[in-house]
Amino acid sequence: MIKGEAWLDTALMQEVASESQNQHVALADKKTALLLYDLASRENINNILEIGTGLGYATLTMAAAQKSKGSGRITSIELVCGRYHRACEYVYRAGFGDFVELLFGDAKKLIKELSGPWDLLFFDAAMGQYGFFADTLLPYLNPKGYLVADNINFYKPETGQTILRRHRTMEKRLKEFKASLLTKPGLKLAEYAFGEGLLVIEKKEEKND
Repeated sequence: MIKGEAWLDTALMQEVASESQNQHVALADKKTALLLYDLASRENINNILEIGTGLGYATLTMAAAQKSKGSGRITSIELVCGRYHRACEYVYRAGFGDFVELLFGDAKKLIKELSGPWDLLFFDAAMGQYGFFADTLLPYLNPKGYLVADNINFYKPETGQTILRRHRTMEKRLKEFKASLLTKPGLKLAEYAFGEGLLVIEKKEEKND
């Protein structure tokens, strides 16, 4: 069974990473990718929804974990046509067609058509919409399932970074997203300094009275 570290070092994954960097496509931090591999490897994590396929780096990582354990399914949504088609090619080359379904379109519309339930939600696109995605999908997240949100701290004022006007709304919505999660019962939150910030939310198991 191939392990996460070994999978990320394969020629195919190195190619995906290189193309993503050259095309300025968002790429999951290595520690984030390894965490996703670990989660997707767990026996209770079978039905995964990813928002923001990119070129498929995280998608392929989770699919590799599921293929290794012999079960699971990933539905991944990508808005940019060129990225969607490249991700389709990479999924085909990896031989993961039985584990991955790629959808092209606007996630805000498509997620309303998906039934779930889900064991793992991974948000890696449209950061300003994380709150909407969470409100829509958390009711369909199974107990002991996870929501993983990437790039939650993309703006780092301590570095002297100047935030663009068009990003101010996104930053505000990300803060609102994190604050709203703290008000929702039955969730356990953990934040990691991976890449530009990673938020991991576990939905606690329901207790019988």
